[in-house]
Amino acid sequence: MKDFPVSRRRLEGDSHLRMLTGLLGKTLESFGVTVIVSGEVLSGLAISRDEWVEQWLEGVRSSGPGGDMFATVVEMSVEQSGVYILEDNLPGLDSPLYLHLKDVQMGPAGDATFSLFRVRLSEISAWSPNVIRSS
Repeated sequence: MKDFPVSRRRLEGDSHLRMLTGLLGKTLESFGVTVIVSGEVLSGLAISRDEWVEQWLEGVRSSGPGGDMFATVVEMSVEQSGVYILEDNLPGLDSPLYLHLKDVQMGPAGDATFSLFRVRLSEISAWSPNVIRSS
């Protein structure tokens, strides 16, 4: 019997959510999702890591004095090193996988809102492909 190599990368989080997250930026632009993380309810639109990083850098640029320079330094370091500074899947590393969200409400009544949020898939204890909107 042939011995097949086993991946050293541990699979984190729910397999269905990992699959949907993997489709973002390829065949899916976004999808609505509600997740539970450490007992907190987060609800928003799941987006690709690339879109999340673009929006994050834009937010840094417009954050006030020094924001534009910081965003430029981040972009230059990525260009010079060839390493994507917010990379989730660096070769040889057992790095976590993340769910990238935008237009996020926290709490069942949307008590707090965030334009962007990043959640480690292994920290999600439950999820639903629906968005909670407060009325």
